[in-house]
Amino acid sequence: MAFKLIAITPELTLPDETWRITHLLDAGFDAVHLRKPHCGEEEMRGYVDALPAGIADRLAMHYFPDVAAEKGIGGVHLNKRSPRVPEGWKGAVSRSCHSLEEVAESRELDYVFLSSVFDSISKQGYASHFSEEQLRELAERCTFFHTRVVGKFCPLDYDGILAVYRMANK
Repeated sequence: MAFKLIAITPELTLPDETWRITHLLDAGFDAVHLRKPHCGEEEMRGYVDALPAGIADRLAMHYFPDVAAEKGIGGVHLNKRSPRVPEGWKGAVSRSCHSLEEVAESRELDYVFLSSVFDSISKQGYASHFSEEQLRELAERCTFFHTRVVGKFCPLDYDGILAVYRMANK
């Protein structure tokens, strides 16, 4: 698997977020996850309609799998609130995992998010759940678990990094 760089949007939509998503993709990010837990289904349709043409296949949708299927989004992201893949889905499927057991159960998926490997910068008080030893053991057991990360787990070999891109206005 080639190294992937994935961004995730903030929960609340920023005024120039469409430009920011385009900028991230143009700058070399492989995908952007659209994570809008406070939106309704119709609001999410409007959000996707406001995005530029030609980028849908590089997006993944959280919470609204039917909107993803309807709008031609490239991936759906599963979590406790949205655990199903749309019927007939042909795109990528990812999942949020919060335990090593959940990762092991997700072998059939395209990729998973493991949270939190590091103390979170986006969620106050959300600390790392895993020791370096636990992550090493996971990497040895699971052939699909690989990365390259900068930080305390540099010796591990990962295939990607999820960037919680701080799109906040400064």
